[in-house]
Amino acid sequence: MFSADELLGFWFCGLFEHGTEFTEKRAVWVGSRKDYHGTIRRRMISYTTLASEGVLDQWQMFFKGRLALILLLDRISRVCYRGSALAHQNDSLALKLSRDTCRQFSFNEEPVLDKVFVLFPQLVSERNADVMRSLDLLQGFTNCPSEDQSAFVSDLISLGQRNLRVLEKFSRYPHRARLQGKPLSPEEQGFVREYTWQDWM
Repeated sequence: MFSADELLGFWFCGLFEHGTEFTEKRAVWVGSRKDYHGTIRRRMISYTTLASEGVLDQWQMFFKGRLALILLLDRISRVCYRGSALAHQNDSLALKLSRDTCRQFSFNEEPVLDKVFVLFPQLVSERNADVMRSLDLLQGFTNCPSEDQSAFVSDLISLGQRNLRVLEKFSRYPHRARLQGKPLSPEEQGFVREYTWQDWM
């Protein structure tokens, strides 16, 4: 069984060949590189179940462990169950853990990439307040160690701003509602057809 540190090593490094560009890594992390999905699913799908059932709750004792749990419940679950309602089955757990971690730990002292992925469940939440909170924190990340990471943060800020506009218009994410089998209004149906960027959220 992976430890939390080993899981983080896989997500940030082990998944990639040596010398992989940061731009390719970030595409994988947000779920838009489908060629990596099989590897992630094979290695991680059982851990998403363990995390959702509380088997890995001992990881909550330290920041890196919480980061690993949030990745399992949020980004990795999205990949493992892409295209089905199960992709969002752990959203409430990930969101609670994200909020609690921001309150209970010395969040500002952690590396930028770690903080980004702790915030992700709030960034893609269907509650405006969560998205706004994540944007406030992301906009304070002025200590990015590289231009690549700075660009990643900037793109996530743009994503959060788009998410707010969608929530203000529909009070939910139409792509997510469709996956969950909920009826869509004609306007939402048009949005789903036109804006594919929400598919991985």
